[in-house]
Amino acid sequence: MEAIVHHIDYGVTVEQIAETKARYAALTCDTTAGYEQTRIAIGECRTTRTAIENRRKELKADALEYGRRVDSTAKMLTAAIEEIEEPLKLKKHAVDEAKKLAKEAAERAKREALEAELRAAREAEETRLRAAREEEERRLAEEKVRQEAEAARLREERAAIEADRRYMAEQARLAQEAAAAERTKLDAARRETERLENERLAREAAAEQARVDAERRQAEKEAAELRAAEHTRKLEAMRPDREKLAAFASALRAVLAPDVLSADARELLGVALSDIASIAGELEAFGS
Repeated sequence: MEAIVHHIDYGVTVEQIAETKARYAALTCDTTAGYEQTRIAIGECRTTRTAIENRRKELKADALEYGRRVDSTAKMLTAAIEEIEEPLKLKKHAVDEAKKLAKEAAERAKREALEAELRAAREAEETRLRAAREEEERRLAEEKVRQEAEAARLREERAAIEADRRYMAEQARLAQEAAAAERTKLDAARRETERLENERLAREAAAEQARVDAERRQAEKEAAELRAAEHTRKLEAMRPDREKLAAFASALRAVLAPDVLSADARELLGVALSDIASIAGELEAFGS
């Protein structure tokens, strides 16, 4: 076989391939320079192998027997060069695979860190929104209690005013009954002396009637003035609250409705806005 190699010129010898093998055997891909040298060595082996194949085809064209010798020599030379090329390719593949795995691990770690950051931000926002919602619910509950207490106080004040009105009406009725009783008494006395002092008693009765009427009118006037003064006092006492309630009603009317999309949300929002308007009207009408 060596004789065949000597008689067939492939442009490369077994000795040269052995020298190449010895020269490249120690190459590694652990460093950038080593990686580059390995890549160049693979390219050189590939070039030599391709040249051998091309020469084989050229030599084989002369004769079949000669072609068999050419093929045998090419196979031997190719196997020899592949003994150099394949280990180098395996070394390069190992480094390429390690780089690929390292890159994928770095990208995976980066993606996981980003996902963790987004998850933490989302959880923090959910916590903030939940706290804000709980605070708003607490504020609304306190406001409801305050409004109910205010409504109860207003009912008590209206009840007191109504009681005062009934008291004044009762006093007026008693005054009228007393005046009527007095008139009855005077009439009885007048009848007893009617024959003797008919004309005088008639004048006195008319004068007495006028006096009683004047007293009644005075009493009614005083009662009306008292009621008016009491009502004015009540209104003045309620004026700070009326102003606060009016300001609160204005604030309620100024509340901006959120922009909602679903039909259910719009329906609920409409009911809420109607209730707010009704409450604002009641607040504005307080004490009027």
